[in-house]
Amino acid sequence: YRQEAHNLTTLGANLQEFPKIVVPTPIGDFTTSRVLTMEYISGKKITDLSPLAQLDFKGTELAEELFHAYLKQILVDGFFHADPHPGNVFLTDDRRIALLDLGMVGYITPELQENLLQLLLAVSDGRGDDVAGIAIKIGGIKANFLENVFRQHIARLVSENQGSKMDQIPMGRVVLEITQVAGDNGLQVPAELTMLGKTLLTLDMVGK
Repeated sequence: YRQEAHNLTTLGANLQEFPKIVVPTPIGDFTTSRVLTMEYISGKKITDLSPLAQLDFKGTELAEELFHAYLKQILVDGFFHADPHPGNVFLTDDRRIALLDLGMVGYITPELQENLLQLLLAVSDGRGDDVAGIAIKIGGIKANFLENVFRQHIARLVSENQGSKMDQIPMGRVVLEITQVAGDNGLQVPAELTMLGKTLLTLDMVGK
C-alpha cells in the first residue's frame, strides 16, 4: 500500500499538465503498509453511465485527453497506469476523468521508449519493413526465428493501418498482434511490451 501511495503521487505529478485528468492524492498520515487512505473521488464508472448521461459531456475531448495522457506516460515518463479497465476509470461529477487503483503499473526503459515511438510512427507511415526491423531490434532472436515469414506477416498488419494518424491507430491491438506474430515465428519480445499492449487494448475500449 505504501508503494501504491507512491505510485499515486508520481502519476498525479506526471499528469499535472492535463486539466481533465485527475489522480486521487494519498493521505500520508493515514496510510500504512496495511491501509491506503486517499482523497475521495466522487463520480461513476464509465460503464455505469446511461445513454442520456453520455449526451451531457464532451466524450470525444475526454477520450483524446486520456489518450494523450497515456502517450506521455509511455513515451515520456516511462511509468504508466497498467490497469485502466472501466472500474478504474471514473467520470467525476465535474466532468473529468479519474484514474484509480495504481496497484498495477508498468515501467519502460528510455531505449524501449525510443523504439516504441519509432515503431508507432512506422506503423502510421505504412513502413512495414521498418516496423519488422524495429521489432527485431526490440526482441531476442531464437534459433528457430523465421525472419522472412515474420516480415511478411508484419507487412500485412501494417498495411491495414497505413495512412492513419497516431490517435486513430488501435495501438493496443497492433502491439499485441506484433508480439503474437513475433512469438509464433521465433522472436522473443520483452514482457513489458505485452503488458503495454494489454493496457492499450483496454484503453481503446474505455475510449470508445
